[in-house]
This record gives sequence, C-alpha cells and structure tokens, in this order.
Amino acid sequence: MSRTEKIYNLVKCKLKNDHAAQELFQKIGKQIIKEIVTLEANAKRGVEAKDHVIDALWVISGSGSYLKSLINVKSDQSNKNKLWYHWLDRDRLDYGRDFIVQAGKLFGRYPRLIYNGRKQQRTDLLKAISLGKFDLDSKRITILDGNITTTLSQIKLFSLAESHKIKTLAIVSHAPHLARLLRMIAMHNGPFEGLKIVPLPLKIKAKKGEDEFTVNEVKGTIDYIMRGEAKIKSYGIENF
Repeated sequence: MSRTEKIYNLVKCKLKNDHAAQELFQKIGKQIIKEIVTLEANAKRGVEAKDHVIDALWVISGSGSYLKSLINVKSDQSNKNKLWYHWLDRDRLDYGRDFIVQAGKLFGRYPRLIYNGRKQQRTDLLKAISLGKFDLDSKRITILDGNITTTLSQIKLFSLAESHKIKTLAIVSHAPHLARLLRMIAMHNGPFEGLKIVPLPLKIKAKKGEDEFTVNEVKGTIDYIMRGEAKIKSYGIENF
C-alpha cells in the first residue's frame, strides 16, 4: 500500500461520522495527500539557481518557540506526550535562517526573514537573537506584531512594508501544514495579491509521527474548506 493510500484510509476512518466531510474528502482527498507527498519529497531542499528571485521568507510559527520545545497554550499542552510535536517552531526558523544565509552567499543578496507567531514565540525569538542563539543579522529580520493564536490569524494579520519591495515570497512550514495553509491563503489572499509564492517544506524529524501529523492536517484542511476559510485549490503550489 502506498503512503497516499494509507493516509487516505486513515483520514476516511476519522471522518466516518461526518457524511458531508467524507463526501468532500472522497472528491479531493487524494489530491491533497499527493500534494503533501510531493512537498515531503523536496523537504529542506537547498538553494537553487531559480531562487535568486526570492525577496523574503515567511516562517510560519509551529509548536513551542525558538527557546522552548513547547509553550503554555492548549495545542502544545494537549500534544506534550508526542515527541514529534516538539520544537516545530525552532525547526522552521533554523531552516529559514540557513536558506537565507545560503542564498546570500550564492547571490550576494540576502532575503528578508518574516515571522509572526504568538506573543511568547515572538519574545523568545527576540531573546534568542539578542543572546546570539539565532545567528542572523537582526537587520534582515521582521517580526510582525498582532494577536496571533492560529494559522488563520497569522494569514489575516500578515503584512509587508512597502519599503522592502517584496515581489516573491517563500513560505516555510512542514509539508502537511503547507498544504492546508496554501488553501487558506487562497481564500484570504488580500495581503498576498500580486506576490509570487514559493513553498519551502520541511518534514518532521520523528518518523513515528509522520502519519499522525499528515492525517491531522488533511482532516483540518477538509474542515477549513467546509467552514469557508480555505479553497479547494492551493495558492502558489504551481511555483513549487
């Protein structure tokens, strides 16, 4: 059985009591899962020649913070016994930083890092920068403010300074989460209008949690589409 088929069957089982969600999943589920598998196959890729156009990397916050494996929020605490759920925020930030440094060395131009997590996540990143634990010139980092509690609020509160003149935006997150996020951006695309989007995926480090994470994100994608907060088609996946 292929991974696509395995995930499809697991999600179908989770949706067995929701007939409307199951009907939608039967129509689009395999496409979502194939997209995730493709993103995973290219996880943590290095900088390529085509990336010279990237002006900024938006790193999506994940579980924990740069300094803590988990923080005191419901989603983190309810998953505290799942080791694969720890440190997702730091993993994304480290990959974003490494990509920026590599791009700077190759092209002589460093993309900007943009981040907008929860208040504690923003505070911890600023602390890591001040302590030299996050090794990237602070002049190349933009930390956006706002009442961030979910991925949806990150999207709605995203903004770009006109002075930065950003035309191509790379988005860093784990592959299953990217598949959901890009569909949410398609529905709430105001802040992204006119931008070329380039997905930069990661895979979670713990192999044991791969399927659970993917199943949760596929189910979440279906939920958000049904709530009218996401579209069926991803925004920017054609640039991957």
